[in-house]
Amino acid sequence: MVFPNGSDALPPATPAHPLVGMGLDVAGTEPKVHNLGAGPVILGHHTAHYRLATGMTMKISAVGRTQQTVRIASTTDTYYATDISGVLNPFASMSGSDMANMFGTANSEFANKLKAAQAKLPKGTPLRTSSSATIFSDAGTRVTN
Repeated sequence: MVFPNGSDALPPATPAHPLVGMGLDVAGTEPKVHNLGAGPVILGHHTAHYRLATGMTMKISAVGRTQQTVRIASTTDTYYATDISGVLNPFASMSGSDMANMFGTANSEFANKLKAAQAKLPKGTPLRTSSSATIFSDAGTRVTN
């Protein structure tokens, strides 16, 4: 395809000429909560181990053609104290709500599913949280921990 600027590359967007025909199709959004049973003793407190797993496939298109397909899979393991009353969550920023906020505007269905899954998590105090995401794209695979 040749664009008006004579190139086969998509021209840069400017305020006077925004990109027209850009699209984002999100599919396969099925967040799940898994109760993995008793966790380790942390700081003298017994814990319960929960895993929140999310994933999605995004197809990014321009001018009616798919330019990039990206798959994202993430897991967050959290160990909640079973013997502390009240809720104190020092890991609130790792709860997955950032994904809901990031993709919620493009896909409210995903944001709603993620919030419903998070509602299934205990209301206790988490003592340890670890998160990992894997992004698969045409450029390769990237893992973050």
